[in-house]
Amino acid sequence: MFIGAIEGKKSSVIYIDSNGNRMIRRNGTWAWRNNNPGNIVSGGKARSFGSIGRTGGFAVFPDLRTGRNALKKVLQTSYPTTTLFRLVAFYAPKKENDVKRYRKLLKDFTGIDLQRTVSDLSSQELERLMDAIQRIEGFRHGEEEFLGPAKKIIDVERDKKQRIIAYLVEDLGWLSPSETIKGTLSLEIDGVVAEKGGRTYIRTRPDSIFPNNLEGKGRK
Repeated sequence: MFIGAIEGKKSSVIYIDSNGNRMIRRNGTWAWRNNNPGNIVSGGKARSFGSIGRTGGFAVFPDLRTGRNALKKVLQTSYPTTTLFRLVAFYAPKKENDVKRYRKLLKDFTGIDLQRTVSDLSSQELERLMDAIQRIEGFRHGEEEFLGPAKKIIDVERDKKQRIIAYLVEDLGWLSPSETIKGTLSLEIDGVVAEKGGRTYIRTRPDSIFPNNLEGKGRK
């Protein structure tokens, strides 16, 4: 089960699971890369429906089932008494979409009268509506690459004031703080980027084993 996701290079999406394993999705469309067939924008509502990240302005869901369920909840909670005709104007606003074409495709793909409301649809009709939205929004598969856990920080080097000036990273050798921060943000290195007093630094994920924490490394 993926618990987090960030945007990678060239609009790729990087998923991470509870064990630190990573999966990268490239190419295809945002809807597919984000497991978000309705292209639901990120925000509090999306998080309440199970999103685990934000890329391209859209919410990222851990799997397609969760993304489909989120689309259903958006339709049922935000537009229950809205006709499908008016729904298009809200869901796919004119400034970003060809509303007339969207309505035509919705009618062609579902065969449902657009003057009916969302709450009036049967469960089968609602599924057809969701299928049509997924198709119109564009759900084209790309490539997936599964990777192992991110690289661990093995040790650190400190200056005379005990400030960390370099990190020894598994398979990568000694890296500067800026290189380590960059690798952590891209999920290549296992760590957490934090800020304190205007300073950006790296810390390990909290656990109860002191030797795993950077505070216990590199001290003379």
